[in-house]
Amino acid sequence: SFAKRSTTRAEALSSSISRQQSIERPAMSGSGRSTFMVRAVALDLDGTLCDSDGNVGDVTVAALTRFVREGGRCIIATGRGIDFSTVIAKGLRERGLEIDGLVVSDGGLVLGKNSNSKNSSWDQQYHCSMPCGKSLAPIVEQISREMPAASFAADMDGEILISSSNYFDLVREHNLYFFNKMLSDKKPMPLDFMPRLEASMRIAWMRVLHPTISTEQLRTRVNEIVELHHQKATLESETRVPLDVASSTLRLGPTGAITVRSVDNDKRVGLAVIAKEWGLDPQEFLAFGDAQNDLGMFRWAGKSVCPANALDCAKSLATEISPLTNNEGFIADTLRRNCGWEALVD
Repeated sequence: SFAKRSTTRAEALSSSISRQQSIERPAMSGSGRSTFMVRAVALDLDGTLCDSDGNVGDVTVAALTRFVREGGRCIIATGRGIDFSTVIAKGLRERGLEIDGLVVSDGGLVLGKNSNSKNSSWDQQYHCSMPCGKSLAPIVEQISREMPAASFAADMDGEILISSSNYFDLVREHNLYFFNKMLSDKKPMPLDFMPRLEASMRIAWMRVLHPTISTEQLRTRVNEIVELHHQKATLESETRVPLDVASSTLRLGPTGAITVRSVDNDKRVGLAVIAKEWGLDPQEFLAFGDAQNDLGMFRWAGKSVCPANALDCAKSLATEISPLTNNEGFIADTLRRNCGWEALVD
């Protein structure tokens, strides 16, 4: 774990530099020397801040620590849940880098620190657009009745639970890389899945798989089921979080795969909440990302940069494509050029 890697702790934040101070940076691209004001960076995790082994390099930590010391603010903006993201943030803190905000579950939950003290936790909730488990349970029950071969996974209050071994088998067969990275340490919980779902306060996302129904057919029918339950809740004057049913970004060959989540789950939404809380403008944000779930914040932020090995969708929208990959310190290199540093450390 990168949290255990040894590195020289950065010196404490200078009290003479206000968190609200603007930092004028040289533009990162183009032949001119125009400037823009950057006061915060948004950091995707997988494929961006983290290298291929899941670690954060020392040079990246050093550059971000210097950025914070000079008055900038760092936000983790990820599709990962709160538990994983908090572990990352604590590990970075141990290495001298203070993370000010967490935009997790693709913007479904936004947390800040409860004080400006260095050791404060990220338990100040700014925003939550996640549905509760009780609202999803009837939907799961109807899907299961109509399509008995369907299997489910859900992020319940930051913990991922799997409904059956069928889910594991389908992922292992059609996407072994994803299985080894994300599911190898998990077990199906067929008896506990529904009770845990009903008791969960925050469902970041729910994925539905089916071995014989296409993704489009599955999406169409699940969307109809979701609409029926939403209409019923409206008639009964119940408040429900509007849900989106979309094709899953997890590619599983012929297996039908869809994701159900709040319509407001987007990193852009989460970052906009933080910007309002902190009195910042979108043009003052620099976003780092590499994949489809980063596109919203790429459109929103003043500047966006992706690594050389990013997905094509990210490259097509980023302000700049770095010549370096996430394994080569592209974030540090970008900050060095952006901030006009001759070296990454003082």
